[in-house]
Amino acid sequence: NSFVLSSHYETFGIVVIEALACSLPVIATRCGGPESIVTESDGLLVPLKDPETLAKAMIQMRNTTSQFDRKQIRDRCILRFGEENIIRQIEAKYDAVVSRSCYRNEP
Repeated sequence: NSFVLSSHYETFGIVVIEALACSLPVIATRCGGPESIVTESDGLLVPLKDPETLAKAMIQMRNTTSQFDRKQIRDRCILRFGEENIIRQIEAKYDAVVSRSCYRNEP
């Protein structure tokens, strides 16, 4: 009923996004990527290499999982990481590069 990522190192965490897209609240270690993805509205972050805190978070999640709004978890995930948003971000990057063209007639 929830997803746990206990990695020591994760640069982005696509599995976290996949879990959120499946409406699952997430417990993740503070290992790089999850900090920029998981919010208190959709999960819990725990320190690295702290199995006791991870276990406590898992128990807490088991006891409070019904307090998470699964529809909102999915909706926020799609809003941030869905295809349309990613396409907009890529187009904005391309537009920025094109507008700084190296073929300008500047000395």
